[in-house]
Amino acid sequence: MESGAGPKALAGAKDLQSIQLLRQRAWFARLDVWPFCLLYAAFIGVHVLGYVDVSAAPLPEVSELVSDQALTAGEGGSNITNSSSTEVTGDDAGGAAVDAPNPYWVSQLALMLLVALHVLTYLFTIWSVDVRCMVRYAKAKTVEQATLVKVVPHKFLGGKDVVTLSRVGGSVEFVFRKLRFGLWDRTQRAFTKLKYPTKKTFDEYRRSFGFESEADVRDTMSRYGPNKFEVPIPSFFELLQEQLLAPFFCFQMFCVALWAIDEYWYYSLMTVFMLVSFESTVVHQRIRNLSQVRSLRQKPAPVMVYRFGSWMEVTGDMLLPGDVVSLQASKESSDGVLIQA
Repeated sequence: MESGAGPKALAGAKDLQSIQLLRQRAWFARLDVWPFCLLYAAFIGVHVLGYVDVSAAPLPEVSELVSDQALTAGEGGSNITNSSSTEVTGDDAGGAAVDAPNPYWVSQLALMLLVALHVLTYLFTIWSVDVRCMVRYAKAKTVEQATLVKVVPHKFLGGKDVVTLSRVGGSVEFVFRKLRFGLWDRTQRAFTKLKYPTKKTFDEYRRSFGFESEADVRDTMSRYGPNKFEVPIPSFFELLQEQLLAPFFCFQMFCVALWAIDEYWYYSLMTVFMLVSFESTVVHQRIRNLSQVRSLRQKPAPVMVYRFGSWMEVTGDMLLPGDVVSLQASKESSDGVLIQA
């Protein structure tokens, strides 16, 4: 299907403002790889070919030599005074060389700026969804070419994100904040939220006999999924990486690096250890909170459903839209509550 209608035309759900089709760039085609490879190669080539001579001795020591000789002249007599004055006079012609930038430090500064720009580019692909899409992904012209989508919700409904586009049977879908959106048939032109059979007439519900074959159950399960809400718990290192790549922590590391350059390396090491230890305790607390939320989940209770022409017992997490359920009091559940998914 062509995507020429634009990102807004692809968003058929009221929750979404726009959807942009994307595809993954090859690693060597990413904008945080090939431009910096060329810059690094140019930097190395300039030094290898000898355009920048970093082997010359640094020049700023000349002023120190002159001051030392001037101090010695006051104690050692006129001969030393004459020699020191002569040396200063001889270096007058080379004053411009003293004031000229040292090629070695210019080279080191250029390398540090290049590395800093590379690191900032990578970090901005983590902090900003727009920068990530520009650097790592390319726009796809059709749904068949797309592997990812950039989802932009309406204002005050959260932030934008890039999610994976999956193909299940004849549908193309993605999951955004636990909600499923997709192109559910080939004639559909915009992504819509997964619809449940809640708008039928009373007569249609009255004449329903549930599922009649295993194939119907499998198709419905693949379309709607199980009747449960999972609370995923990321690993410790995933959460720690998220904490260490936060903008404020990166700013703290930049300050620590400045202290280390100023010969306060022992303070810097202690600061890094304390910061990482603090972030580790935050990660442990997050995992503990997620585990407590997950422990509140109740065990699925058995229910009676009408399938394949007879009543059978299934667990609550295996209920599907279209099931005919027997609502009766039991020891585990004293009342029934009907909700719309």
